[in-house]
Amino acid sequence: MSQYQSIILCANPRSGSTMLCDLMAFTGALGRPASFYRPESIPEWAKQLGVNHEPGSEEFERDYLAAVRREGTDASGIFGLRLMWDALEGLVDRLSPLFPGQQSDAALFERALGRPLYVHLVREDKVAQAVSLVRAKQSGQWHLASDGSVRQGSRDPAPITYDARVIEKEIGSLTHDDAEWKAWFAQEAVTPLPVAYESLVTDPQAVIGGLLNAAGHDPAIAHDVVPRTARMADEESLKWIKRYRRETG
Repeated sequence: MSQYQSIILCANPRSGSTMLCDLMAFTGALGRPASFYRPESIPEWAKQLGVNHEPGSEEFERDYLAAVRREGTDASGIFGLRLMWDALEGLVDRLSPLFPGQQSDAALFERALGRPLYVHLVREDKVAQAVSLVRAKQSGQWHLASDGSVRQGSRDPAPITYDARVIEKEIGSLTHDDAEWKAWFAQEAVTPLPVAYESLVTDPQAVIGGLLNAAGHDPAIAHDVVPRTARMADEESLKWIKRYRRETG
């Protein structure tokens, strides 16, 4: 039996978090993580989960928390949450009135979500991560299913244009947000389980096995996991990456 009641996947865009969420849910033992507290997604989640109170009211926040906990909890009893750095402050603001008097963010999350295992997902190659993000923003196409069909975003992607300045800006933003996560872990005296995107795409079974082991479950469950997302990097991505590195030295 796991010593944890929740798993909080701490990540930033284009780090493989969608793939990891899918694999975690597939196991039936690592929660059903999703971006329940992404500000732009809350109205849709509330509608889907039948939360009808006035948004922003205490009744809404209380019922919304209960609803997403039900939605994100699997048969093992573990709740999963994907949390990007830019959504952290908003989550704290929403939960604090429901659980006043907590001495830290980590204490608040434990009170609201159950004892959490923190997982920190990082993509080491920031140029590749930034290129992926720029292309997704420009094209409007964010994720493909393993069969190549569009899973999230436009089925008719917009044209994309290489721009070194835009890539540089995204590298700075992604690097900053990764550093902010590390600073937050130190501030909260939290030691997360580190996961690298590069390891995830190379050997997803090993990564999931490590998560299962950390959560107190049989790592052998990972043998059957199959990625449901396709890698979106292609020859054009590689050209952009090589060009950016060549131009910036």
